[in-house]
Amino acid sequence: MVLMKNYAYHQWSVDDVRRHFKVDLKEGLSTNEAKRRLALNGPNSLSNIKEITALTVLLRQFANFFVVLLSVAAVVSYFSHGWFDAVILISIIALNVAVGFFQEYKAEKSLAALKRGFSFKCKIIRDGRIQESDSEQVVVGDVIVLAEGDRSPADIRLIEEDGLRTNESSLTGESLPVSKKITILPLETPLGDRKNMVFGASTVAAGRGRGVVVATGSNTELGLIATLVEKEEDISPLEKNIIYIGKIFSVVSIFISSVIFFYGLWSGWHYLEITAFVIALLVAAVPESLPTVTTLALALGVIGMVKRKAIVRKLGVIESLGRVNVIATDKTGTITKNELSLAKIAYFHKGQLFESDSSEMESITTRSLLLSLLASNVSGEEVNEFIGDPLEVAIANYLISNCQETFISRTEFNRLSEIPFSSDNKYNSVILLHNRSKILVAKGAVEKIVGFCKLTYKERKDILAEAERLGSLGFRTVAVAEKKMNSNSASDLKVMTFLSIMAFADAPVPGVGEALQETIKLGVRPIIITGDHPETARYIAERIGWHVSDQDLVSGEDFSNLTKAQLKKKLEHVKIFARVSPKDKLKIVEAMESCGYIVAVTGDGVNDAPALKAATVGIAMGNRGTDVAREASDIILVDDNYATIINAIAYGRAIYDNIKNAMTFLIAGNFAEILLISLAMLFGLPAPLTALQILWINLISDSFPSLALAFGGLPKRMVRDLPRDKDKDSIKSSVSLSLISGLVVLVFCMAIYIWGLYQSVAHARTLVFFAMGWSQMALVLSIKAKKRIWQDFKGFFSSRSLNIGIILALLVQFVTLIPNIREVFGLELLSTKEIVAIIAVVITTLFGVEFIRYYKDKKAA
Repeated sequence: MVLMKNYAYHQWSVDDVRRHFKVDLKEGLSTNEAKRRLALNGPNSLSNIKEITALTVLLRQFANFFVVLLSVAAVVSYFSHGWFDAVILISIIALNVAVGFFQEYKAEKSLAALKRGFSFKCKIIRDGRIQESDSEQVVVGDVIVLAEGDRSPADIRLIEEDGLRTNESSLTGESLPVSKKITILPLETPLGDRKNMVFGASTVAAGRGRGVVVATGSNTELGLIATLVEKEEDISPLEKNIIYIGKIFSVVSIFISSVIFFYGLWSGWHYLEITAFVIALLVAAVPESLPTVTTLALALGVIGMVKRKAIVRKLGVIESLGRVNVIATDKTGTITKNELSLAKIAYFHKGQLFESDSSEMESITTRSLLLSLLASNVSGEEVNEFIGDPLEVAIANYLISNCQETFISRTEFNRLSEIPFSSDNKYNSVILLHNRSKILVAKGAVEKIVGFCKLTYKERKDILAEAERLGSLGFRTVAVAEKKMNSNSASDLKVMTFLSIMAFADAPVPGVGEALQETIKLGVRPIIITGDHPETARYIAERIGWHVSDQDLVSGEDFSNLTKAQLKKKLEHVKIFARVSPKDKLKIVEAMESCGYIVAVTGDGVNDAPALKAATVGIAMGNRGTDVAREASDIILVDDNYATIINAIAYGRAIYDNIKNAMTFLIAGNFAEILLISLAMLFGLPAPLTALQILWINLISDSFPSLALAFGGLPKRMVRDLPRDKDKDSIKSSVSLSLISGLVVLVFCMAIYIWGLYQSVAHARTLVFFAMGWSQMALVLSIKAKKRIWQDFKGFFSSRSLNIGIILALLVQFVTLIPNIREVFGLELLSTKEIVAIIAVVITTLFGVEFIRYYKDKKAA
């Protein structure tokens, strides 16, 4: 019985594979043996990945700390204050649960996308005959038959091939089709260079082949990617900070409330009255609206991102964008189009080579292109709609786009005979009939075509040197030659006339060079991670205006041999990681984040999925991206434009700034209220606010300015801000500012409270009710402003949304002065003198907070 194990099959001979898997390479497995192996190893699918139901995801949301806290508060509020307060709290709970559910449930679909990639039909040899089978029924030891257009159902060790070339871009990132062979390879051969292997999910671009299945399902390279994608993610730093702050405030407020509860009972309060008061105090002290305001701000950010061509799949990632200082981008399909184009033509004339481009179409070049097309096997009539070998499709696209008359003239030629391309010959040749004249055309590897031509030693040397130079720059080269013929023999390959060398490359996406430069201006370092060869990657980088020295380029093999100290030093300046496997990409991302970098990863293929999942921010391409890449990502670029990332980062920074401001405001107000009440009761004074007054200030009055802070627009200056330092916790810094600001509010509100007590408790509470509410309006203006009021008075009131929020908050407070409502809230009418005193308190509070912020800004500078 054959069990699956992970061996380096690329270093095995064909006979080793035959003996290990106990298979007759001509007859294949018997049906009975295949059934036994299927029962032993399981189906060829990603069966080890557990799917999570919607109900499970929903129940998870109720394990959230804030949801538990708010649920308890809602129950108690219902019995102490009635349904109105309870409904408000339940609404907050419902919003948080709904948002959490939808973002988590959508993320679970990433694994389903991987599973879909395994279900299709394939050809296998069983019982001595070729038959069609479901890919899920393929077992180790099966002999697979591959032809052009087929998809590999599993990882296969080739046993024979005939001009076989496969497209592995979805797995390795290699943009060009890979020529295959069956020879043994060294153990240390990188994944992208294992030419005797065909991996699951690869497609056959040309030729034919057969191979033995060596790994199925989760043991394939694609299956290993699925396992990596399955790893659970950490919650964002913003979420961690909010939970941490909430817990600290909860513990402190529960302690203070407990002290006040027992003190109240000891002082003679009725137990129902003190219970209701303590609950109100708890609701006031715990920033229960903080997660709600944060969620709403992020949700608004999602809408704003869509307008900027970016779909955000996970709310918390918007905040993470503002911290990104490295973008690790895939080359193929992100920096480049992932489609070959004819980039250069070096034509041979009078013993010399000349380069030509689309603006310099001379007769030799045009003829060279036409004959190359006639020697090709492409079908189609429209640009970008041709079908065939990628190199030949590129020739057709170039001709129809740049010299349509020549493209049309191809119908004047008839093909009489041909020798097809093979990996052994490395060329193909055809006999063409045109105006009763016969022409032999040969097209293929430069070194082969040169051998067919009548050339001097120097001419031959110059042509080969140019081919080598183009190859070192990352081009795929093809040569073409012709010869007048009398016979129909396509094998008379002697004394031919050399025409040209054609160089092909995966062209850069228009505008990507400018986008990379703009990324650097943002304070974010771009790094290319690719499965392509180092020189190919370097060439593309140079084409987009990005100079890469030898020290800036690291190959996958070099990466594996680096020590931790060497790696850390390399990461300080590296620009390109080349010839890396999906596992290497993941290790690179993890290594960078462990060194303190905040990494965003872009990509579009299956090979990018593990790194997309592991990075702080995973960014997938929407049009070119595979389902797997999109589902593993945090953000999807609708327009596949690298430049869209710039707007997304700037917008993320602005949203984070807005959330931080809202957090500062809410915590400062809550801190001032609970300290005011605690100090008053400590000194034996009546409570400065009633339970209803506390709830009104926190749940109604403060809502408008806090939402206005969170929903502020995108400031233009954010685009040029540097990313936030990972080691500097700006959230905790905001908390310290909140506490200091809260102390300023406390001092002046306590002063006006004591002054009011000389008339009555109700009068003093009325003064505090308005002083506290209005002081918080002044506080919110100070928090939002980037400059101090004496530095930019007009700019202090420049936020339209905040001004509206403050006006609404003030109107809501004035509603409580309506006669019938005033009695419910226990308020009294104030004199002009008292109103002036409240305004004085507000102005003094404003300048007090402003001076503190001025000192803090000056110290930070």
